[in-house]
Amino acid sequence: MPRMSLLLLSLLACTAPKQGDSAVPVTSGETSTDTSTDTSTDTSVPDTSDTSDTEDTGQPPDPEPLLSILRVDAHGHPLTRAKDGSLVWDEGAALIQATGANHIGVALASMSFEVPDEAHNGDAMIQVSKDAPWVVPLLWIHPARGGSAETAERYLRDEAFAGLKFFPPDEVEADSALLDPYLEVAAAYGVPVVVHTTDDANSTPAQVARLAARHPDVDVILYHAGLGTDHQDAVAAVQDCANCVLETSWVTWDAARDAIAAVGPDKAIFGTDVAVDGPDHYEQDWSSGTGDGSWDAWLVAAGTDLSREDRRAFLVENTVRRFHLVTVHGYRPGASAVALRVDTGFGTMERELPMVSEGGGWWRRSVPAPRGLAFQVVADGSVTGDPLLAPAWEVWETDGTVQDPPALTTIQVTADVGFGHAVFVRGSEWPLSWDAGEPATWSEGNVWTLDLAGVTHDLTFKALVDDATWETGDDHPLRAGEVNAVEGVF
Repeated sequence: MPRMSLLLLSLLACTAPKQGDSAVPVTSGETSTDTSTDTSTDTSVPDTSDTSDTEDTGQPPDPEPLLSILRVDAHGHPLTRAKDGSLVWDEGAALIQATGANHIGVALASMSFEVPDEAHNGDAMIQVSKDAPWVVPLLWIHPARGGSAETAERYLRDEAFAGLKFFPPDEVEADSALLDPYLEVAAAYGVPVVVHTTDDANSTPAQVARLAARHPDVDVILYHAGLGTDHQDAVAAVQDCANCVLETSWVTWDAARDAIAAVGPDKAIFGTDVAVDGPDHYEQDWSSGTGDGSWDAWLVAAGTDLSREDRRAFLVENTVRRFHLVTVHGYRPGASAVALRVDTGFGTMERELPMVSEGGGWWRRSVPAPRGLAFQVVADGSVTGDPLLAPAWEVWETDGTVQDPPALTTIQVTADVGFGHAVFVRGSEWPLSWDAGEPATWSEGNVWTLDLAGVTHDLTFKALVDDATWETGDDHPLRAGEVNAVEGVF
């Protein structure tokens, strides 16, 4: 089994990098740092009774109250639907277009081909992730069709895969002993296993729960919450299984809302099976039970019906926590290509993962790091400074130094939009987008408030009713680190 790298262990033996040393500001407005909550990480290796040679660095604490990522899609594939209705490999084109155009901060995705080959599956996802740095790969496994736990281990150890995916209909029962070696590898690397669930002979929620019960140290995620059913068996399985989690792709909004209430907001995650409906996956009518029947309408309903805390847990924080996703933002103005050089505890600082530009000279990458993350930012082939240890779930780096997070930015829109409706906000750059809105929270006086983390520079924004009807007039300036109050006219 894997051993923690000497580099990461040596970093863990030291105090986490001091924040705020860089003179480069992360906000151009007036900023302040909230010191009421300590978000530092205990960097000591915890004492554990596990005598294996896998060492745990002590990962960051549970996600801070607010992350800059506004939505994570936990269920994706680099497939698109052909004219005859079949699903075909398209090298990730539809997945990249759909998630990129709908403000998906992270998409977890897996792939399988007609001839089962775990290495082929893994190599295909590596390429997709290079083309779209917000896509984090899972390995589709074949325990009954020639696969091996050793292959799975290689992709978890060497290629920063976030977990394993199993599709029982093409293989064996979801509680088959053939899966046990894979779950043991998942436990050793601290990653989840996601399993397709429906009502066929191989894929019932009860079978998945039995598998999970044999491996209590592995989070087991029930994709689809029982596809094609009333989802009650999946809800019951998750209620009775401490390490089971519900995922809601192809679950109508009413059923999903009821399921979230039944299992609790901390045991459900958002996913859509993107992009099996093509590049406009989120806009397609699939009878979602709300609005025009699309995922976009489903998300508007979620933004209206769930409290902000439950919505953030469901759309972002649960997936970040379960998949141990650490997001690094690096400031490299003027760079044409930026990568994140990482050590997640099982190798050396040789793995480089492309980062995506988020505007204002900032670049971003999310990395599964269940046992800690040492990193360097590489801009146009050049590295500044020594490797750094990520002290939290989200990290801002400038010139080889970890900074304090940007000050909270607040938007307040005063508008009476009528009972049953809500104000959403879109904006020009990260963490907002012109393509998909973020719901604000109502308070007395018809003031709709949206707090944003990770605003590193001034932007523009505009409000919408139900993420559909734009307010009139010009775009509003958004001052980073300040309260931005406007009157909404629709």
